[in-house]
Amino acid sequence: MLDWLQDDECCCKVFVEIEVEPDASEKVLEELRSNPALKDEDLMLVAPGRIKGAITTDECLGCCSAIGTGVFQISGVMDKDGRIVQTVVAGDRQTIERMVSNMEDHGHDITLVKLATLETEEILTSRQEDMLRYAMEKGYFDDPKRITLVELAREFDVSNSTVSEMLRKSQRKLMGEYFKART
Repeated sequence: MLDWLQDDECCCKVFVEIEVEPDASEKVLEELRSNPALKDEDLMLVAPGRIKGAITTDECLGCCSAIGTGVFQISGVMDKDGRIVQTVVAGDRQTIERMVSNMEDHGHDITLVKLATLETEEILTSRQEDMLRYAMEKGYFDDPKRITLVELAREFDVSNSTVSEMLRKSQRKLMGEYFKART
């Protein structure tokens, strides 16, 4: 689940990214499109095993019943048993308790799997972030590149090897955080 919103008719529109076995993609799309609980859908197969789009339902999927509780949904995935597993961030434990209570009031069976304190440590140094952002904005990661490593080094007044090392370390940190969040 990427995001969601609730409209004036008490419908829940959910923006989803669904990952399935590549050979099951068409079957999953067909099942979603024929599901009577969905009032509307705008789904597309973006890659083998990857479906993205929006579904609209007047049945609460759990995301809508969290409205007004003060949590921010980071992700939502369906596990192998068909349960929706949501990752949320809240300012305090009471907010999580309020969300759980509200969802239970709406008929959802809730299991709190993990409760953790959010680390406030920055992933990248400000220098790494500045360089990575500049490289991104100027097209270093485009194909073809719109700026070269040499030009980046000149812009930051450092050697080519320093730019290369900083970009590599920044990418490694970000990929590490990305994959850690998906497990």
